[in-house]
Amino acid sequence: AAVKDYEAKRASATAGTAATLEKSATA
Repeated sequence: AAVKDYEAKRASATAGTAATLEKSATA
């Protein structure tokens, strides 16, 4: 369970970073 939580948090953080970078590039 701990590993799944870690994987989910990392995936979420990676997606958030990508979205932020896209917004910066678009702006």
